[in-house]
Amino acid sequence: GDEETRVEGLRVLSRFAGQDSVGLVSGLMKGASPRAQMEAVNTLRATSGKSAEEALLAAVASDNPDLRYAAIEALGERGDRAAVPALVSAAGDTNERVRCAAVEALGRLGDAAGLDAIASAWEKGPDKVKQASVTACLEIANGLLAKGDKTKANAVFQQVADRAATESDRITAIDGIGRSGLA
Repeated sequence: GDEETRVEGLRVLSRFAGQDSVGLVSGLMKGASPRAQMEAVNTLRATSGKSAEEALLAAVASDNPDLRYAAIEALGERGDRAAVPALVSAAGDTNERVRCAAVEALGRLGDAAGLDAIASAWEKGPDKVKQASVTACLEIANGLLAKGDKTKANAVFQQVADRAATESDRITAIDGIGRSGLA
């Protein structure tokens, strides 16, 4: 039927996806079944460029939490820091899986602008969100250290050392404090 045709079309398109196909993919995503929407996100994931990123950012605002999750995952993989504001917003999502994905993506992007949202998710979240927040903070702190921002990295490592639930995370944070040279 129509659904199978749409999904198969998106699969084929994903093999040849380029900037020229983003409008078509975005159009196919609107009003489509959740399965077709997910296939559209996979197609956009494989497409480079700003218009694909904008379509993924639009998907983060979807009513469908699975679509939001998939779009966030794709944005985190793409590594474009322009996604940080949308990811910061998604870190407060009502859906736990979406919150976790947003926090993880912020960590992968390594942008310190995401730290407040990660800290908030850490404070309010269930254990899975808290663990994702710890990991994201450590990723960002290591990135800051690699860039030479020892003071900011040290502050993030200290926060993790003070609040981490596991001994392993505390040890990792303490090691980071030592590597910052500001212990």
